[in-house]
Amino acid sequence: MKKLYFLGAMLFALSTTSFSQVDLETELITPSAAVAAPGMFTLTFDLLNNGPDPIVVGDTIYFGYWIGNDLFDFDGTSNGVNGIIIPAGFPPVTAGGSIPWAVLETVFGDIEVDGSGITATTDICIWVAGIGAASLGAAGDVNDPNQVNNFDCFDVDPSLASIENIALEEMVSIYATDNNIVMSSSSNEAVDFNVISISGQTVANGSFNSYNTISTDNLNAGIYVVSVTNGNEVKTVKIAVK
Repeated sequence: MKKLYFLGAMLFALSTTSFSQVDLETELITPSAAVAAPGMFTLTFDLLNNGPDPIVVGDTIYFGYWIGNDLFDFDGTSNGVNGIIIPAGFPPVTAGGSIPWAVLETVFGDIEVDGSGITATTDICIWVAGIGAASLGAAGDVNDPNQVNNFDCFDVDPSLASIENIALEEMVSIYATDNNIVMSSSSNEAVDFNVISISGQTVANGSFNSYNTISTDNLNAGIYVVSVTNGNEVKTVKIAVK
């Protein structure tokens, strides 16, 4: 299914030059990271024309996005693409030029992609599917010699979810044995710790990745506050040393 829209931004006068070859390229703005945890994503992107010929009035450019091997249009319809018809009054997009997201947004609005259910590492890609040339008629397609840059992708990696989505309170365990204060973390990322006496004296501090012990042999009997921090999160436990 192809849904056709008109670009809403009218800029400068436009010639009706005919052409037969352009190199289309998509460039993701968001997400900006190459790898992300599963979740909801808002896609924004620029469309570039690497030439040699311009994109002109009446041409139709087709877009979609992929989640793995599944194609969707910007409304989330399977096996569909969206088409923009370049309107009269829009400037030619010459070689080296682009249609920026600020213009595309007026046509498409927010492009929301649901990647929350992804359970294996998967590409999500914005895709410019091709262009129909006004000079070639409704069925005519412009030759795009470089298809590789028609996609711009990022990976969704479920293994990041355990780090990003589980609170520090759940990831970190702090307890005492007869001779040690024991700290463990399931995040596999470095976390910082402090051990402070009830009088406010820091008796131990540092960082660890998954497991750490502090000997209590040289500590006075009493209450100690053990805190573990990771960014803005803090877990604090009171430990009794006998």
